[in-house]
Amino acid sequence: MTEHALVHSRSERRRFDLGELGSLRYEGLFANRAVATAADGARLRFGPAGARQAEARDESGAVVGGYDASDPPEGRLTWAGRALVVRPVRGRRARWTVHDGADGRQLAAIEGRGTGARPATIALPGDEPPAPGEPVRGPRGAEPLDPGARRPEPLDPGARRPEPLDPGARPPEPLDPGLLLFLAFLVRKLAKLRTAGLGSH
Repeated sequence: MTEHALVHSRSERRRFDLGELGSLRYEGLFANRAVATAADGARLRFGPAGARQAEARDESGAVVGGYDASDPPEGRLTWAGRALVVRPVRGRRARWTVHDGADGRQLAAIEGRGTGARPATIALPGDEPPAPGEPVRGPRGAEPLDPGARRPEPLDPGARRPEPLDPGARPPEPLDPGLLLFLAFLVRKLAKLRTAGLGSH
C-alpha cells in the first residue's frame, strides 16, 4: 500500500498538502470549501452541494465530480463520468474504502476525522515486488511450512478446474490527483455524517 497524508502547511495557515499529489487551500468561515491545485496543474474548487452532497468544479465552473450520501451507509461518487462507491469500514469510525462502481474492486482507503494537522490519509493499493534478497512473506500470522508435513492430496483429474484469469482483462484505471484531493476534502463531511449516525452501520 502507498499512503498519502494530508498535512498542514507550515507556510500557509489554510493550506494542506497531499504529498506530491497537490494541495488544498480551505476557504470560508467553517472551512467547508477549498481550492485544489493538483500535481498535473489542474485547479479545482470543492464545496458543499447540500447537507449530504459535495461537488467539484473546474476553473470554467463546470462540474467534474460529486459525492452523494443520500442513501447511507454507502455514498455515490462520480468523477469525470466514472462511477465509484464509498463504503464505511465496520468497526472503524474514521475509515472508508473506495470501490469501482462497475466491478466492485477496491481502489483506495481513506482515513481521518477531517480536523487537526493531519486530517486525512489516503492509501492506494500497490503490487511492488520485494527488494532483492528480501523473502516473499505470506499472510500475517501464517505459520511457516513444515518440511515434514503431509503433502495435500493430488487434484481429482475429473474435477472441474477454475477458469483461468483473462489476460486481456483491463486493470482498474488509476485515480487521478484531482480525485484524490477531492477524497481528502470529503473526509470532513464523511466524519460529520458518520457522527450524525449516517453511514455508520
